[in-house]
Amino acid sequence: MPETTKVTQGFLDGHAALRKQLEIHKAGVGGLHGASREAARVTMDRAVLFLDEEIRPHASWEEVKFYPLLDSMVGGRAPFTATMRHEHAIIDRWIEDLAVNAGSTAPDVVWFARSADRLFGLIEAHFEEEEAVLLPILERRYETADDFERAVGGEIHAHSH
Repeated sequence: MPETTKVTQGFLDGHAALRKQLEIHKAGVGGLHGASREAARVTMDRAVLFLDEEIRPHASWEEVKFYPLLDSMVGGRAPFTATMRHEHAIIDRWIEDLAVNAGSTAPDVVWFARSADRLFGLIEAHFEEEEAVLLPILERRYETADDFERAVGGEIHAHSH
């Protein structure tokens, strides 16, 4: 079978861009232990900014556009995407915890590094869940990326910068 562009390619591209940024922040957070106080603060602030300006809008787009589409396709009494939505709530709460720590007068750098690493792992697992479980449903339902884009109500990768 010849290689064709996936219906969900825009979504996959958005995840790929976010993964690249995650790797940069993982490396920065991994170096917090030996960093100066100033360098540690810059690294923590950058990580929180990325999470706030990239991950939160991505999750919001999914909640408003992507998950309702899947829920309507699958049906049933409880939303099909309930566990994914719950993971978003956990991610949001953990981002807030990191922001509070990073913004304090005496941030706990060790706690921040461990907590950020845990959060990055959850985000990566969440992306993998979406790609392995949710996207194949859409691949079977829609014939083209344009069909999927119309169904989701706009540009698929508009949720990532």
